[in-house]
Amino acid sequence: MIPVHLADAGFFESGALKFLLEGGPFMWPLLALLIMAIAVIIERYRSLKLLETDAGTLREEVIELLSEDKVEESLKLCDSARGPVPAILSNGLRKYLVLRRLNYDQAQMEQQVVKSMENYGVNIVAALERHLPILATIASVAPMLGFLGTVQGMIVAFGDIEANIGQQNIVQAAASGIRVALLTT
Repeated sequence: MIPVHLADAGFFESGALKFLLEGGPFMWPLLALLIMAIAVIIERYRSLKLLETDAGTLREEVIELLSEDKVEESLKLCDSARGPVPAILSNGLRKYLVLRRLNYDQAQMEQQVVKSMENYGVNIVAALERHLPILATIASVAPMLGFLGTVQGMIVAFGDIEANIGQQNIVQAAASGIRVALLTT
C-alpha cells in the first residue's frame, strides 16, 4: 500500500520514478546496471584513494638511503608507506637483501631484483584493475538494453497505429510507444 503522503504529493507522477514506470520493462535492468556501475566506481575510487603515496618523494628517500648502503632502513621506509610503489620497492629490496647475503655478484643481483619487482608489479596491477571488467560489461550491455527498449517502444507504437487505424489520429495512437522508445534510449 502506498503511504498517503506519497500518493497525495504525486510521488509516482513526477521525476525519475515516473520515467522508470513509463519506460517499460527495460528500464528496470537499466536501473540495476546503473546501481552496479555506481557501486563499482565508488569501490574503485575508495580503494585507489587509499593508495595515495607521494611516490617521487619516497623514491628519492630510498635512493638516498641506498646510496649510503642503508638497505634495511630503506626497507623499513617502504614497509611503513602504503600503496603499489612502496610495495614493489619493498619486494625488490627484500630480494636484494637475500641475494646479497647469498653473495651473488652485482650483475646477477640486479637481474634477479628487476625480475622480482616486475613479477610483483604484475600482481599489483591485477589488484588495481579489480572489478573493472564488471564496469566494462555494464558499459557494453546498458546501451544494448536501451536499444532493445527503443525497439520494443517502436513495436508498441506501430501496433497501436495498426489497432486504431481509422479510429483516431495516428500520432495519438503512436505516442505511448514512441514515449517508451525515447525513455529507454
